[in-house]
Amino acid sequence: MRYMPLLLSAAIVAPAAHADIQLNGFLSAVGGTATDEPIRNYEKDFTFTQDSIFGLQARADLSDKLSITGQLVSRGKDDFATELAWGYLAYEASKNLTLRMGRFRTPFYFYSDFLEVGYAYPWVAPAHEVYEGLQFDNINGMDAIYNVTLFNTIEAQFQTYFGSMNDEYALNKSGQVLDAQTRNNLGLSATFGIGDFSLRASAHSAKTTVHDFNDIVLDKESQTTLASFKLQLEQLGAAAPTLGVPALSQMTQELITELDLNDTETTFTQIGLKYDGEYLFGVAEATNLDFKTGPAADQQRYFVSTGVNIGSTVLFVSYSEADDEAVDLSKELTALNQNPALAPTLTPVIDALDGISQALTVTSKTTSVGIRYDFEPGAALKLQFDNIDTPDATDPTKTNSQGLVRFGVDLVF
Repeated sequence: MRYMPLLLSAAIVAPAAHADIQLNGFLSAVGGTATDEPIRNYEKDFTFTQDSIFGLQARADLSDKLSITGQLVSRGKDDFATELAWGYLAYEASKNLTLRMGRFRTPFYFYSDFLEVGYAYPWVAPAHEVYEGLQFDNINGMDAIYNVTLFNTIEAQFQTYFGSMNDEYALNKSGQVLDAQTRNNLGLSATFGIGDFSLRASAHSAKTTVHDFNDIVLDKESQTTLASFKLQLEQLGAAAPTLGVPALSQMTQELITELDLNDTETTFTQIGLKYDGEYLFGVAEATNLDFKTGPAADQQRYFVSTGVNIGSTVLFVSYSEADDEAVDLSKELTALNQNPALAPTLTPVIDALDGISQALTVTSKTTSVGIRYDFEPGAALKLQFDNIDTPDATDPTKTNSQGLVRFGVDLVF
């Protein structure tokens, strides 16, 4: 048996000696500063971690049709911890059809395939409102990619996939990180290209669960969690007969059920249009994320960007917006709160419910201007200024405007 490790090693190494191995990499070294209060993980002092990233990708062609691909990525926002972002087996069933199994990028967006390759686009990073909405970039599963030319004019690509995911989910406002999973992920994307124009649309569905959702902190000072708030709702429901409102018992039970993200049916849709000419470019993309049940807001996001190409220089302007639709958790209790006798009891509960809704909702607008200069083959310098408008925390009718300056170098090799 002592020869078994040697035999296994030989079995693993021998095919690699005949495989055609390709190695590629990418790097984004990005620094930035907030002009006022900290925003989007940047502060008033210059920092160089949030958007910095390094990746290596290897592909081995085992035969004319069979290949394996792996990608290792280190992200500054994760303290440069290295993870296997991609790792899949691909089989070219025909000249048009490719089948894959393993871990690969989920085809949510126009720029999904090269989301972390900064050299592939003019901005320091894709529009925050749109591309940070899902947080789940990769999937474990299988897919099929079909390329075809339609009417001798239209270059079309269709991709469908099935799989699952386990990852971390950060709450929009507090940034608290929770463990999340999706199951029965199913999606279809279609891209059509005619000359310099591209049209893309996609639709996706999954069952979403956030395991420790009850652990979210509703109030930092008191450290009140969602679990303890649900106990308050149970106590309120038990007191319904005493308060003279029997219907309150059913209302609180329905709220306890709604304040959960467990096997929630989730759908995501996307549509985008892009023009990439010799001197001009433009892109517009809109997305919608909908939760069938639960307290999470329905996400409504879009961005537009345009610019000019002047030799090795690109000048661009962009606008992106998040206008999420919050779930009105307190609607029925607010109606009961018109009774002065109930107001002292219901008002704190209503305020807490409204706080939960707002914590899971994003409203922001970003206007960006920037420049990109390709100073060497495979290397680009970038400078970008973002003006970010968000509602005032104390008075939502007012708007806070903050600036963010970022600069960096993008490389591919």
